[in-house]
Amino acid sequence: MAVTSEVVSLAILTDRVTYRSRTGKKLVACWDRTAEAENDMAPFVLMAPKYAESKKNNLQIAYYLAANGFNVLRFDHACHVGESEGIMSRFTLGDAVEDIRGSLDYLEERFGTKSVILFSASLSARCSFRAAALDRRIVKLVSLVGVLNIQYTLYQIYKEDLVGGHIAGKRWGINDILGFDIDLDHLFDRMVKDDMHDAEGTKKDLAWARIPIVYLAAERDAWVDSKDVDLLLRSRGNTVVHVIEDALHEVRENPRAARETLKLVVKACLGERIDAIRDDTLVEPEKKLVIARNKIERELLKKAQPEQDEEKDFWTNYLQKYSILERFEDYQEYLDLIGSLLGDIEPDDLLLDAGCGNGLFGIWVIRDLLQRASQKPIVPPPMYVAMDLTQAGLASACRRHADAGYELAANLTSVPRPLLDLAYTQADLEEYGKNGNGHGHGKHLPFTENCFSKICCSLVVSYLEKPDVVVRELARVLAPGGRIVLSSMKPYCDMSSIYRDFLHQEVKDDELESARDLLRAAGRIKVKEEKGYYRFFSGKRMASMAEAAGLKNVDARCSFGDQTHLIVAEK
Repeated sequence: MAVTSEVVSLAILTDRVTYRSRTGKKLVACWDRTAEAENDMAPFVLMAPKYAESKKNNLQIAYYLAANGFNVLRFDHACHVGESEGIMSRFTLGDAVEDIRGSLDYLEERFGTKSVILFSASLSARCSFRAAALDRRIVKLVSLVGVLNIQYTLYQIYKEDLVGGHIAGKRWGINDILGFDIDLDHLFDRMVKDDMHDAEGTKKDLAWARIPIVYLAAERDAWVDSKDVDLLLRSRGNTVVHVIEDALHEVRENPRAARETLKLVVKACLGERIDAIRDDTLVEPEKKLVIARNKIERELLKKAQPEQDEEKDFWTNYLQKYSILERFEDYQEYLDLIGSLLGDIEPDDLLLDAGCGNGLFGIWVIRDLLQRASQKPIVPPPMYVAMDLTQAGLASACRRHADAGYELAANLTSVPRPLLDLAYTQADLEEYGKNGNGHGHGKHLPFTENCFSKICCSLVVSYLEKPDVVVRELARVLAPGGRIVLSSMKPYCDMSSIYRDFLHQEVKDDELESARDLLRAAGRIKVKEEKGYYRFFSGKRMASMAEAAGLKNVDARCSFGDQTHLIVAEK
């Protein structure tokens, strides 16, 4: 039987504080603690944010640490995501190191503390290694999936040696790195000058940092080389390497791994040996405290960095970046699963593709029908209705459907015409959520009740303000006995595994660049998720939406590289 930590009703206090980095820029941070930890001047844990994330992303771990007796200071880097000063295009690792040291200055000046545990994750870990080599106030490092060789990691992402190219004289200018425009020449100039770009520089910093290090590695990490972990850390004295089983670089995408990580971080801060601390000695903060604080910080983040685009403009710009999904074997398996869950398309079926995007599911329908019709005619023809927010998406879907039909039917002279009736309508699903009163009595979709035999709503509900009401409206237009499939990317989904699977295929240069665009778009969407604009759902949560809408026989599945939850339901 698994032993769990104890949930205790415990007030956790959070103050928003400001101070200066050593570069002179204003940093915004949160100080989390219990009243007892504040009064007793308990040890401090300093938390640095990951690249493209803010201090809010460290909230859950911070509250877990606070519940177990620590003072915690988590800050936003300057020239980065969050509330601190500066524009992100000017971000550099060297300045991030100075943000860490400025935070240490603040803790010493305000509290007199000269011994701090430093927690960091992913790219920020590289900065923490340098900070520990320079600053003896750091007495322990706890690193979660820490990047050890930036040159290697960037190559794994972009399949091009960006740093090596820069050293050889190539100039990259402003480039989108995981959803953010970065001055790469400025970043790389400083990185190479500071000797922070490769494994050798990390090795030197680790040699200078003669302090205990606990390194939490992800078993399936696509961005960190396990050989570097062995070479740089396992051979180093005073270092513990713990591998989190079945975890990706984004550890939170696996709920079991995420729970384990929370406990491991606390144990690493509490003692030298994480295996010597039992789970039932840990105190778990109340979930409602984390949720309440998360809402506050989400609004602060929105205010500090408001989104510039309207939703329609945002998706018009980003939709084209998702066209490459058609080439992903993981995505084709996902479409196959949707088709299987909906069941065979029969004569006279009426299908709705609610939020069709570029029309990739429609292409799957056409291919499936052509394959089946070559053996047995499907008459009278079914009808496929594509609905989307953007005119650009509908135009792309229409063009792709026509191309797919011509291409695949070219040699099938016996296929009846028309094989499939196609219709396209521009509509904002959000309108049918905003005007609902919670019982489905609002603005209706432009369709009669009980008309669609099959409905596909692929990767859409996450981007709706009131998804429950929209699902009710989709249920209204679904015919008795009809089926609907809803899907959402997993909470904290990690596109690295899907990207890595794609690169194992035969990939052309233009397809590689499109796949990079997909990662960039996913990074931007992730930030909008953190701000609360979007919500990714578990299968259980989507099942509850379907059941609340009166649907039955709900079944949940996973697909798309195990990064997507799907549910199928009947009326």
